[in-house]
Amino acid sequence: MAKVTINQAELDKFFNKIANEIAEEARRLAPIDQGDLQRGINVVGSNKVVANATDASGNSYSASVELGRAPGGKTPPGGPDSRLAIWAGTPGRAVWQLAKAIAARGILPKPFFFPAVKTIAERHFRNVRVR
Repeated sequence: MAKVTINQAELDKFFNKIANEIAEEARRLAPIDQGDLQRGINVVGSNKVVANATDASGNSYSASVELGRAPGGKTPPGGPDSRLAIWAGTPGRAVWQLAKAIAARGILPKPFFFPAVKTIAERHFRNVRVR
């Protein structure tokens, strides 16, 4: 029986290429507001893709964009200097009302990360068959 060997350096290079393609595709698919979400999508280490955009308070919101937010739960920060106030362009009571509406109604998901993974995986692995 023939012996199968894998060159670890070539394999690492291949997975790093895929990680960078996933990050690029996720940046392309991510909703654009101020660009923080796109800037938060990076390859860490040799081949780990992370989406870690944070608001002014240091809270990560990438997962909330990707997966949405169910109604109920904690009201998002709605102070006059909050990310929500900056995004809404309105200070004071109107921001608090917006924060309460988000808590009550939730937010619809806007997937960007998992669709990017699927697109790149299909591109590279569509002809791979495992027995």
